[in-house]
Amino acid sequence: MQNLALVDLKSQINLLLTDTYIAWDSNTRYLSFPWIDVIGSKLSSIPLHFSILIFHREKDKFKVYQLKQKTQDLVQEIIDTITKKTSQQRSFALFLNPISGNKTSKKVYKNWISKILDYSGCYHKLYELNERNYFENFDLQELGEYTDIICVGGDGTMQELLTKIYVSHFDLGKWNFGIIPTGSQNALSCELNGRSLTGALLSMVKGKSQFCDIMKVYLDNNVLLATTAVAWGLVSDISELAQNYRALGALRYEFTSFIRIFKEWKRYLAEVQSDGITTSSEYLCVMVGNNCAKSLKGSEMVFPKGNIRDGYLDLEIIDAVGRIETIQIFNKMRNNGQHLDSKKVSYKKTKGVTISAINHNVFNIDGEIFYGKKVTIEILPEFIRFLMI
Repeated sequence: MQNLALVDLKSQINLLLTDTYIAWDSNTRYLSFPWIDVIGSKLSSIPLHFSILIFHREKDKFKVYQLKQKTQDLVQEIIDTITKKTSQQRSFALFLNPISGNKTSKKVYKNWISKILDYSGCYHKLYELNERNYFENFDLQELGEYTDIICVGGDGTMQELLTKIYVSHFDLGKWNFGIIPTGSQNALSCELNGRSLTGALLSMVKGKSQFCDIMKVYLDNNVLLATTAVAWGLVSDISELAQNYRALGALRYEFTSFIRIFKEWKRYLAEVQSDGITTSSEYLCVMVGNNCAKSLKGSEMVFPKGNIRDGYLDLEIIDAVGRIETIQIFNKMRNNGQHLDSKKVSYKKTKGVTISAINHNVFNIDGEIFYGKKVTIEILPEFIRFLMI
């Protein structure tokens, strides 16, 4: 993790500001950037200098350029012009989970998020999730003054926040929602902004607000919202075991997968209902998704045909198989979702699914473990506005 790069142009430069772009001569070449890639500018502590924060699309990097002009009045005039082109009437509530994934949330906030928002001129307030079940006692009235809500964490952090807002009968349509991926899998961020931290950071201040689908989950007598996936069977078994190895970060899933597959082999029995059809059998796992469920690292793709804006759930049922076939299927899943080619995997698009567990009452919902006997999932089309690039 690096800080924003600073490029200091010590000599006076000729600056060009047009309706569509900003440009200047650097020490070695001519630089030009469209306004969509200019985050903002501010005065420097050095007289006659000012700095501009730019996003380099070709290099997928943010850079701070420190520039020099003849007079302080000219510096202020340039800053005012840049501000008019880049300013946004937005305010951000940031929810930071310090223990997500590899515990990099605080570092990402310090090195990137705070500086980007500072240059953008947007007000923000940081809420640190410093205790378990933080949202249970959080006063949602505090969010009334904000236009955007950003989670700095993983899919589970977003799921917990959205559920709190929904079950408290607040209108989710009041805000734009974004996520900065510091969790273990980060599937939601991958769906919205690709497999890139910088893409997520850019979408925070320059992304477009798009209506997206979300899953409503009934777990016994409880109601939750989920953004990515609900899984039962071997997958939830592995996830439950992984809770004991959180110190390993994202690697805990690889580690516990190895442990679980080579332990005593379990039988997972359930009844699955979808589109008026009910099947009761032994399965390896049943998975229901709302997007591709990619991982920030690697080429894993659980639902290769998933789309967060198509109005459907993706249902995958993997038949009961032995250890060797299980390893083969999951290796294909890690290779851009080629597991759908297996004869042991059934797949379809649907509007609703019910899973009634017969002998295994553990469910994985957006990476978090929940216990219950029956889960019903339905799709809520175009229900929430996410920031996307």
